[in-house]
Amino acid sequence: MIRELIRQLSTDAAPLYECRQCGTDLAEPRDTCPNCGSGEIARYEIEE
Repeated sequence: MIRELIRQLSTDAAPLYECRQCGTDLAEPRDTCPNCGSGEIARYEIEE
């Protein structure tokens, strides 16, 4: 997740999504994680 945050800080301000259960990074918002099926998806927005 940290690598993805650093990448986002250096590019655009698009939100990041991550499964809270298994840590999978998601490219777009989803209701459930495609890796583990968890419905706990975190959304992070980085403001400049």
